[in-house]
Amino acid sequence: PRRDILSCGCLLYRLLTGRTAAHNGAGHSSGGSVCAMTDLDWGLLAYASAGAGALCMQMLAQEPLSRPTATVCLRHPWLHPRDDNSHDHLLPTEGLNLIVEAQLQEDFRQSVTRDVVAELNTGPCSCPTSTFVSLAGGESLVVDAAISAEQANAQLLLLGVSPQTADKVAEAFDADGTGRMVELGRLAAACMEL
Repeated sequence: PRRDILSCGCLLYRLLTGRTAAHNGAGHSSGGSVCAMTDLDWGLLAYASAGAGALCMQMLAQEPLSRPTATVCLRHPWLHPRDDNSHDHLLPTEGLNLIVEAQLQEDFRQSVTRDVVAELNTGPCSCPTSTFVSLAGGESLVVDAAISAEQANAQLLLLGVSPQTADKVAEAFDADGTGRMVELGRLAAACMEL
């Protein structure tokens, strides 16, 4: 179906640009919609080969009937270079590096989350959900909630999380890349999934 072509187009966009196509403005999965084409930076495809960019744009067409069929996609010249020396079919190294970095960061978050859960299970915290809600400063858990790194560290230590793990939380769930804010809501949601 044409929706599958859109999904494959989102994957190709990520491979070519290193950026996810399945996001809303906040950078999180948008649930019902596979790909938010209005949020895409089409200029990033300029760094990909012409054939790859053209195929990607066709697959991400807004109108489903304008998207190529799977057969047409599989016959696209980008997938069948004319000679073995052609570099037109290669994925940009920068895009691949961004994907690898994102996966390593996600693996680190998962590891830190498991450490936090293990320490909370042996500590004084009897209800992690309400604890995380109060840490995030609200009536309910907001996944995008972030607090200062100092507040997060102090609160995690009060819960019985070790200083080493609290430091890892600040690094793994750094909200803005500066080390000043921690995505505590994201940590809480990850902990509750385990």
